[in-house]
Amino acid sequence: MSSDEIQFSRCMPSDAQETCIDLLSTARSAGHSQAPHVLQRLATRLEMKDAWNELKHFPNRSPGELLWAAFTIWVCALHNHYLHKFPSYADSSLREHAIQARGVANGLRAIDPADRADEGITDTMVTESDRVAAYFERKAEIWDKGSKVAWPPRKAGARNALQIAFVNTMCGWLRESRGRRPYTLVAILTNVTFNVPADQPWDADRVKKCYASRSRKK
Repeated sequence: MSSDEIQFSRCMPSDAQETCIDLLSTARSAGHSQAPHVLQRLATRLEMKDAWNELKHFPNRSPGELLWAAFTIWVCALHNHYLHKFPSYADSSLREHAIQARGVANGLRAIDPADRADEGITDTMVTESDRVAAYFERKAEIWDKGSKVAWPPRKAGARNALQIAFVNTMCGWLRESRGRRPYTLVAILTNVTFNVPADQPWDADRVKKCYASRSRKK
């Protein structure tokens, strides 16, 4: 599915459309098979008209930011669900590469400049080693942060554990904007993002109870 295959709903704000196109491109590059379907639903489902209207009560959150948050939190919930279920799949290589690269960079800087010159180690090489270390450190930091977002609930084996993680994290993100209670908006986003069956929908009351339960367990 390419970006031009998404027939955006007329009610979808332009900045949300641009964000959707960027996210779709990133997801396709990463080979994420489920992501295009999630973005398709967020871009086309009729229920999203109510979501965009509800978002107007959160002046500090733009439509593009909402779409980015919903998609990112879904990705993190899915990722962390697998990590919780299969801990051996956790990838520590980025952190290891960051530590090793920084060790090399610091080691080069610690060498006396005259000795570096004798060995043909130029200032450019030292600078580039710092650049490589910084690259791996940024990647490791992103991994670490993503592993802390939308972590599975205590009942991680529950059928709707992914949805619960999404609900709780979206509520927390929206409440930071100090707008109205986010329960209605989060209910819509959850139903669309996870393609929740019509006979098992999330509504504002269910979201409120879920988030309150999560708060009490903290």
